[in-house]
Amino acid sequence: MQEPQPPPPLEGSGIPGPVESAPPSGGPEGSPEARERRERELAERRVMLEALTTRGLSDEAALEVVAGYDSEKIDGPELAEEFGIITEEYGLPLDQVPEQERRRLLVLYNGLKEGAHTSAQDNIGEVLETAIQERVLDQALARIDALREAMESSASIEQIVERVRDSMHSLDAIARTVEGADPSDRIKEEVFQRFNSIARLKSRAVKPELRRAFNEIFDEFGEFIEGDMVPFRIDQGIRDANLPEGEDMGRERLVPTTVEQAMHEMYGRSPAEVKELKVRNRQEVAAEIIRLAREPYVTLDMLLELHRINNQGIVPKEASRFRTQEEVVAFGMRAGLLGEDVGPEMERLVERANDLIDRDALKGLSTLRYEIEVASLHNDMLDIHPFPDRNGSTSLLFLELMMTRKDYEPPTERADDYYGQLARILGYNPAAVAVVGFEQAKIAHVPGFFQGETISKERKRQYIDEINKAAEHFVQLKLKRGKAETAH
Repeated sequence: MQEPQPPPPLEGSGIPGPVESAPPSGGPEGSPEARERRERELAERRVMLEALTTRGLSDEAALEVVAGYDSEKIDGPELAEEFGIITEEYGLPLDQVPEQERRRLLVLYNGLKEGAHTSAQDNIGEVLETAIQERVLDQALARIDALREAMESSASIEQIVERVRDSMHSLDAIARTVEGADPSDRIKEEVFQRFNSIARLKSRAVKPELRRAFNEIFDEFGEFIEGDMVPFRIDQGIRDANLPEGEDMGRERLVPTTVEQAMHEMYGRSPAEVKELKVRNRQEVAAEIIRLAREPYVTLDMLLELHRINNQGIVPKEASRFRTQEEVVAFGMRAGLLGEDVGPEMERLVERANDLIDRDALKGLSTLRYEIEVASLHNDMLDIHPFPDRNGSTSLLFLELMMTRKDYEPPTERADDYYGQLARILGYNPAAVAVVGFEQAKIAHVPGFFQGETISKERKRQYIDEINKAAEHFVQLKLKRGKAETAH
């Protein structure tokens, strides 16, 4: 890349219109006010010229733009009002930018507008837009830093809350403005570091009323937290884990984390708040299971709703949906179905569940038989792995929904013992519990995938080829790890 050249001197540069000798408005040519104004205008032209030439624009094109400098427009309210709309997109009120920097920004913005009338307008527009964006972002981030420092010294809860909300608004605005940029982009990193400092401040808050206020603000900006900060935290943890040990990153090294852990970390939740959240979710989902069990048949929307209720605050809201074509998941030694196969197979799963309901109503299936078939349906849903996350818990909810139709009562208390909970749901039927247990063992030890009814033979061969490659890679990794441990 060619090194940027310093801007040419303005004196005698050939800019149309005299730069030094023209009597400025507002006073006699030799008065102190006139000299001060002339020096300021000269400095402002230099700002524009430097922004253009250091980014590769030719001297000729740069001088053509600088020639359009108009101090009266920069001093006027119309330009500031128009440019203020742009800075607000970054969560930055223009009147909160320091005076000197505000004038520099207005100079550049005026140059952007005047540059539209020059021969090199496309290149000029791109250069000036970049210069303006960089300066506005730096000012917006500096303002957030100032608000963050002010939070530490705030005398009242009201002041802290006001500054937290103001900071969150700015961070959200910046994130939306740079949406689509590379996740490793400097701006996303800057936004994350500042948000993370606020989340940690929340986690240290002791007063209940302050924690409640924090929670309200974080809920208000949930879309920003779950859509921008949680994915960034997960990706950054993976990137940091792949960096050489001991490498100086200029910041704290992040460890890999799960979606649930990232959610709790980004929301700054205490262990007590996490427990309270899960207890509330369980109470709500138990009530919903009872309500849905009164319906004649099971639907896909029911499963989506159970996932949503049970995972409020546990995973991002957008995760309560079936996986799409681009999303691939693996669990144990198994591969979840590809996104395009999830929908058809889930529809078939619901059809089979409703067929079981019909057969039970018409023929009066024995409870033991019903429990075994429901256990098999649970396994199939788990193997399809239809959701981006939390498939195991949702498969159990599906099991509860089916068993509630047979007089099972879903408890409102959370259960941490998986097999104990499974046995209770299945009426302590050893055969039904064994059906699930056998499938869990296969998931842990046998490479495979759900060979559904809607998947063609050719498609199944594709799955088998990919799984064999993955299994071979897994074995090679284990061998390498074993050799490394033996060498030590």
